[in-house]
Amino acid sequence: MSLRHAALLRLAALALSVASPLGCKPEPLPTFSVVPDFTLVDQAGHPFRARALDGKPTVAAFVFTRCTTICPMLATTLVNQRARLGARADDVHFVAFSVDPSFDTPEVLRAYAARQGATTGITFLTGDSAEVQRVARTGFLAAVGEPEARGDTVDVIHSQHLMLLDGRRALRGFYRTDAEGLAALGRDLDRLLDAP
Repeated sequence: MSLRHAALLRLAALALSVASPLGCKPEPLPTFSVVPDFTLVDQAGHPFRARALDGKPTVAAFVFTRCTTICPMLATTLVNQRARLGARADDVHFVAFSVDPSFDTPEVLRAYAARQGATTGITFLTGDSAEVQRVARTGFLAAVGEPEARGDTVDVIHSQHLMLLDGRRALRGFYRTDAEGLAALGRDLDRLLDAP
């Protein structure tokens, strides 16, 4: 190797170390909003207040039990994300809000959770439709429509993303359910869990 070639390699290594120094912390996750206080009902029929989410990160989704497209995948993804965490699973809240609360009673949600294999560590919430709409729009910045009959099915326009809250209920990210989106969710969730 010539001296010139060796010098160029050293300069390149120095430039890389300056551009990305060891121990450099990544930019903090953005904060989009804060989920307001709310009172809904879980799949066991118990009241569920927003403050139950305090102190731990939360992975949230909006679903409805009559959905035959994205919702079963969202529910399964919550199950898979919880399983990915292993021993740290109980350090994260997993919550699915029904966007069809007039149909999705606690009993209906409980049966749905069983069908989706989501009976452990995942909370399904229902309640007053106006309350669900308020929480979706102001806290999660998510549009939620009204249920509409379409032939033999019912459709509700709603977010198809998973969302990440920190332990103060601040909304920190939106994630697609493709491989890239789930990888980003995993990284950001790990960052929240590892934060001092």
